[in-house]
Amino acid sequence: MRRDHLAATLFAAVLLILISLAVALAQGPVPTSLTLYADENSFIVYVPASNGPVSLRGLTFEVALEGETTPYSYRLEDYPGFSNLNFDAIPSPICFSLIRNGTAPVRPNSCRADEVHDYIFSSESHIFWYDSLNGIYRTIDVVVGETPISRCSMVTHECSTGYIPPTSSAPTPTPDPCVAPPSSAMYPVPGAPAVEIDVAPVSNA
Repeated sequence: MRRDHLAATLFAAVLLILISLAVALAQGPVPTSLTLYADENSFIVYVPASNGPVSLRGLTFEVALEGETTPYSYRLEDYPGFSNLNFDAIPSPICFSLIRNGTAPVRPNSCRADEVHDYIFSSESHIFWYDSLNGIYRTIDVVVGETPISRCSMVTHECSTGYIPPTSSAPTPTPDPCVAPPSSAMYPVPGAPAVEIDVAPVSNA
């Protein structure tokens, strides 16, 4: 009798574990939290502490100009300053900083830890988040594969969002991080409210 009761208990425990796994798989992966910071001379990506390494493979920022069908893409892992990192297993917390040479950006308190990686650049072509000619902060799409999953207007200098790496093993086209979009007055003016929205899948075709 006791043996039957033990078997029933074990069966119930295994069933509960299987149900929990099925629910977790149905819900999909949990996004990695990101906070983006920007000023005229720097762009910072902060990843807070998590339970273990996180994947930022394929993390791409896109800037689109009105009237153009193809956005300008900037993939984080393609910058030379970060090439020594395994983007499939990034330790956290960590900060990635794109910094104009000769400037000293004010880092957020969260980015004063040991895991800080800087890429110092001299060319204006690296500044995709700010239109220096017109003095306008641009709106950035956070992209998975070819699908925008969130949008950040950097006029407030800070935006919280998330990222889920693509599950496909197909290679992702490599964007050129040294090509900046032309200056344009078609972006939100400084002082306009920030926009942070989840958007439906959009084709880049």
